[in-house]
Amino acid sequence: MLRVTHTQTYLIFLFLTMVAAGCATTGPEIAKPIPLAANDVTWLREQPEIVVIHHQTAQPFRVWMSDAGADFLEGLGAQTVVFALYFSQKAGERLQAKSLREGEQIRTKYSLTDPVVDVKARFVEALRTKLELHNLRPVSESVTDYEPYKLADAFGPVVALDFVTSSWELSVLRSLNPFTSDPYRLSYAVHARLLRLTPAKYQGEPQSPAVARLLHSEDSKIMWQGICRAIGGGAPYITRENLTPLFIPKQLFGEQSYALDEWTAHDAALLKAKLNEVANACAQALLAEFSR
Repeated sequence: MLRVTHTQTYLIFLFLTMVAAGCATTGPEIAKPIPLAANDVTWLREQPEIVVIHHQTAQPFRVWMSDAGADFLEGLGAQTVVFALYFSQKAGERLQAKSLREGEQIRTKYSLTDPVVDVKARFVEALRTKLELHNLRPVSESVTDYEPYKLADAFGPVVALDFVTSSWELSVLRSLNPFTSDPYRLSYAVHARLLRLTPAKYQGEPQSPAVARLLHSEDSKIMWQGICRAIGGGAPYITRENLTPLFIPKQLFGEQSYALDEWTAHDAALLKAKLNEVANACAQALLAEFSR
């Protein structure tokens, strides 16, 4: 079966990444990697408790259909893509809205579970067995607030690990064969942080979230932050620098892709299995980065 080239696949992924980012200015979408200090693991063992939480998914499950972004980009060069991005805000909004509708239908119909729950569980298990951290207290319910100062208000002065899925989606790879179904590739991204939470000294009501972050910026500290991305069964990639869509490493792109009917056959057994695989892979990759 004929398929698009790696360059075309990259351009499609770039387009969908930029559309998905939209107007986001805060939260895990723009998180920066922060390495763990050499002596922090020893310090963590001495803490009375480390709370482990996961957040409600920052980005809902999406399915990028073949009749929008892929048709739009098929065969185009990079200059044309940039030109089209500049003049296609409304088209991008429609594409994003459709991807959300399709993703929500599949998530609801097949009872898909956010992989972050598995990432958290496996990370905790590995910390206990490999780093001998026995003071971990996982919280079963998801947490809405993401800002450290809000978490400090909720949990008090404590050390916390938190996890959030920043992207999980199926995106189309255009086939040049009109008699075959277009294959879809699964991609996943998760962010993890180690936080030293301190209740805010400032007790007034700021006028905006930006002012709140500024007033509370020194109250709590992000001690470590890891970002894992995986696409199409490729090796999970841990970001060690500020990654932008223009500088995505080649190893991020795996070769696994299936028709949408294959993803959803037998109560979405394949999709659930692959989500489980990326959760396990990212948990291991984040642990390796945490303890390096």
